[in-house]
Amino acid sequence: MNEIELKARVKDPSIVESRLNSFAEFKASVIREDQYFANDKINSRKIRIRKESSENETRWLLTYKKKEKVTSQSGISTEVNNEMETTIEDPSVLEQYFLDNGFHVAVKKRKEV
Repeated sequence: MNEIELKARVKDPSIVESRLNSFAEFKASVIREDQYFANDKINSRKIRIRKESSENETRWLLTYKKKEKVTSQSGISTEVNNEMETTIEDPSVLEQYFLDNGFHVAVKKRKEV
């Protein structure tokens, strides 16, 4: 599966939400708690451990992100993110491995989607 994502700034999010509600149905809310790991000694790519919680379940995901800038022949640059993801049973094992091998938690994010 390929996911195509477009991010845009909007002046009034309530207008966008209202338009979406006119044709889309709200299904559920999900809380995503992300930890991004980095290693300053190497050119580390983004490694994320995500806790994804909904009303019915909690799951843990490991994501490796590879970002590239691609420039078309017309000179337009686009950021392309290749994300590889897998579920994990116990994140504490990977977290400890990263910390023991020179990685640190570079960013923490919490999002409700």
